[in-house]
Amino acid sequence: MPITWITADQKQRLLAAAGFILNVVTVATQLYASPLYWKQPYHNSKLSGAEWVDELIKGYPRIWSELGMCC
Repeated sequence: MPITWITADQKQRLLAAAGFILNVVTVATQLYASPLYWKQPYHNSKLSGAEWVDELIKGYPRIWSELGMCC
């Protein structure tokens, strides 16, 4: 059953509203997915355990203050 009681102006407004909603959904999807795409390695040391702690202590002079420790 065709809808004949909708005017051309109403059709244009419905299409504009649908386009706006589609645009909002697209932008929201891009914003939600962007952290998944732009990941940067955080813990990228090949060392583990005591070797990793030793690297932190010797390689970063400010590590003591960052950890809240006294020299």
